[in-house]
Amino acid sequence: MTGSGSFGAYLLQTLLSLVAVSALAVLILYAVRRLGGPQARGPLALVGQLPLGGSRAIYVVRVGGQHLVVGAGEGGLSKLGELGEADAALFAADATKAAAGTGFAGYLARARARASGQAPADKDDAP
Repeated sequence: MTGSGSFGAYLLQTLLSLVAVSALAVLILYAVRRLGGPQARGPLALVGQLPLGGSRAIYVVRVGGQHLVVGAGEGGLSKLGELGEADAALFAADATKAAAGTGFAGYLARARARASGQAPADKDDAP
């Protein structure tokens, strides 16, 4: 029965290796989030995105006071249009409602807003 002892040691070594690699991955993710990762500088912000499948997507980008609609695909980026002030205000209102939504996504958005020092969008359903 010496074979079962070596199998047990192998299994223990494998499990300990798995735990060590998992712990290292968690530490790396924590460090990246803590440091903030890449952030936009200046008057540039990603307001919304719509994945279309594959490597194609539509983005709404705020540059200063303008809201640009940009398409991304295999051929690179291309400007699709601009949102007027009324459309941009409606878009911002929809994004605020989505951030204050229910369920896990809404909870996560409120928690992130609270962690960054911003007030939750709707204080009545804040956790």
